[in-house]
Amino acid sequence: MTREKKRGREDRSRFADAVDGSPHPDTGCTNQYSTFVRALQEEIAEDFLPKKKRSLRLVELYEELSQMYGARQGAEQLQAKTLQNKAWRVESCGTFLEFRVAENAKKLHKGNFCKDRFCPMCNWRRSLKIFGQTSQVMNVLEIRGYRFLFLTLTVRNCPGEDFKKTVDMMFDGWRKLYHDYFRRGKGLKAVICGTFRSLEVTINRKTGEFHPHFHVILAVKPDYFHKSYIKQDK
Repeated sequence: MTREKKRGREDRSRFADAVDGSPHPDTGCTNQYSTFVRALQEEIAEDFLPKKKRSLRLVELYEELSQMYGARQGAEQLQAKTLQNKAWRVESCGTFLEFRVAENAKKLHKGNFCKDRFCPMCNWRRSLKIFGQTSQVMNVLEIRGYRFLFLTLTVRNCPGEDFKKTVDMMFDGWRKLYHDYFRRGKGLKAVICGTFRSLEVTINRKTGEFHPHFHVILAVKPDYFHKSYIKQDK
């Protein structure tokens, strides 16, 4: 395990070296290739590296928790090992990035990503994927005549100890809204043709409280704004 941790730190060092802006060692590169190399260095420095720095803070937190559980007895020792494994995975996340360049276009082809739920790098990539997929679906539906409403559902900020209870309450409320109003009628079934819901959580840096909220897309028929408009109070 110590060897794996050392390898992760070496990978992280190579990651930093890759974005230091130094020229490519191959002096025979064409100007076009050099341009792509610079563009990739800029993309990594501006998009990937800031997330990597935040993920290293997550590594520190996992290691602190691992040490805390490791000092205890019984089943919590196993939890300490799990947290340490998480720390190693997050630390090595994004240290290998392979891009493919063809016809003046570049695309990330392969990389080592940890897929940890709290990893800033993986969450950023997941949000890009969801955005791309949702946009494709909306483009097709728009061609078919549908229109879209953007709805935000929010609650008061909550402290960390109430976070799980608050999010559970929000999902219970969403299920009631969806099944009772969007699926079973009560005035909205004939109006709302489909929904997309995403949970986002931000943090108030001054108070340390969490702010969970839903971003919702509602698909409606073309005549919504003329015949079926729903007022906010309803």
